[in-house]
Amino acid sequence: MGKSDHPDIPYRYDDQYHYLRGFIDALGIGSNLTLVIHDWGSALGFRWAHEHEQDVRAIAFMEAMIHTLSFDDMLGSLRTAFRMMRAPGTGWLMVSVANIYLRKMLPDLTCATMSPEALAYYRPAFPTVASRRAVLQWPREVPLDGAPGDNTAVVEAYRQWLTRTEIPKLLFHGNAGISIKEAEVGWCRENLSNLDVVDLGDEIHFVQETHPDTIGTSYPDGTQNSETAPKGEAGSVSSLDDGYEHQSPLLPLHQEMMGRSIAEDHAGGTEWDRRV
Repeated sequence: MGKSDHPDIPYRYDDQYHYLRGFIDALGIGSNLTLVIHDWGSALGFRWAHEHEQDVRAIAFMEAMIHTLSFDDMLGSLRTAFRMMRAPGTGWLMVSVANIYLRKMLPDLTCATMSPEALAYYRPAFPTVASRRAVLQWPREVPLDGAPGDNTAVVEAYRQWLTRTEIPKLLFHGNAGISIKEAEVGWCRENLSNLDVVDLGDEIHFVQETHPDTIGTSYPDGTQNSETAPKGEAGSVSSLDDGYEHQSPLLPLHQEMMGRSIAEDHAGGTEWDRRV
């Protein structure tokens, strides 16, 4: 995916997971990881965390696949789009030829006004019909109404694991989410321990396009220590201002993305730091 090489493989979910696991192993970074995951990346990240729980420091997730899906739960326009993308002929025309993901879905599913420069950053990775093979396969891999069965089993397994693990978790959600709606937020609060929640307000699916600073610098506000809080009583979260008076485990990543020096860390720590 993205700017990676495009080998001649089926690009099924298991293929993607094989490459992710190999990437982590090849770099030798498979310990004490804080996973920041979104959309299909969450299905990869949750699975890796499930299989490597001892190596995970914390999980921050947004618009994530916390359960299998059903066509009945989708908005009408999205339901129609997914049915068409999963069909052999129309899917190829929509995704590979018309490039609907980059031309339509990316700008439409965020509250941010994406500049031509921002959109141009995504396009070089998929310049041709052939290069969009992975993008074409991804909507067909989503576990919808039990199909594909192998992916359904993976998601159901890590969903059950999420209800048991004490790994610190940080959920970002908007008020018009596609994957994480009000019901999913409620389920997370009720069933996931050691969870903090950030309400991003007006947002749809590509939350990182609108709220990069909040995602990079959010931290628990100390109103409750979620490490000892029972399920259903997760603490709340507020966001840091530009003073960076505290440091969350996401801050080094945020600093690197924003051109800041990772060495410019600030002492003190936060409740999130102490937990992880």
